[in-house]
Amino acid sequence: MTLLPHPAGSHRALPGPILLAAAALFAVPTANSRAQDLDLPGWELSWNDEFDGSSLDLTKWVPLDRRDSFNQEEQYYHPDQVSVADGHLQLTAINTPRDGKNYQSGLVTSRDLFGPGRFEARIDLPTSQGMWPAFWLNANHVPWPQGGEIDIMENRGSQPNLVSSAYHWQKDPGPCCDEHRLVYREYAAVENGQLLDFHGGFHTYAAEWDDTTVKFFVNGNLYHTVTQTEERPIFDTPKNIILNLAVGGFFWRKPGRHHRVAADDACGLRPRLAAGGGAGGPRSCRPRVGRQLAEEPRLR
Repeated sequence: MTLLPHPAGSHRALPGPILLAAAALFAVPTANSRAQDLDLPGWELSWNDEFDGSSLDLTKWVPLDRRDSFNQEEQYYHPDQVSVADGHLQLTAINTPRDGKNYQSGLVTSRDLFGPGRFEARIDLPTSQGMWPAFWLNANHVPWPQGGEIDIMENRGSQPNLVSSAYHWQKDPGPCCDEHRLVYREYAAVENGQLLDFHGGFHTYAAEWDDTTVKFFVNGNLYHTVTQTEERPIFDTPKNIILNLAVGGFFWRKPGRHHRVAADDACGLRPRLAAGGGAGGPRSCRPRVGRQLAEEPRLR
């Protein structure tokens, strides 16, 4: 985990899920992670963001400004909580109220839409009860969840040894959510005889999405495959890439009083995507994106 100094002023960052700190979120390239180094056989990098500037690239991303979110979350998403420095994208959650919400945090969504491919990011998750970081894909331009939602990684700030993935869908057109369905799976691993600590450093989270399956990976290990059935379509609807740090919500407990002014927690992320790119279709991303070189293109 990357620890950040307390921000100046009276507010404090909250420890929490994903690139948060007060909840912070980061997208961080490793020493060999430049665009030409997508060393996955059969894949070609087609889109990426190394976050090597001094501010968010607004040609690629939109920082959200929204008071009311879903899932009983308690944050106000504000652009001030999104920053880029030292090759990192950082989303920071603070316990400074705004417009009736107890907390502020950050969320970014890609301007581009991406079709099937491989999406990947290296993330250092923050720790603390009430933090809910996520790296996911959603078809923002159609009613949820008719285009399908792919949750590549979610984490609870109070569970450092467990991450999860999910696929949401609704087969029949109509208002949400009587027909909403989802499947999910949790992942834990053992390293050197100890449960792996996902809050203790960067780990790689990825999803491979094609016409009939969605496969989920952690550190290169395939642990969950969702396969299309008659009642569970795998939609090819183009999707936005989303990185966010929520506070509270029904995914887990509210932030505890003793967590409200804890030291900042930071989460690092290097997203990358590989895509097949059919005729007129979107390309893949990393924010790395790649294109498969096999006869039948797919995203990695």
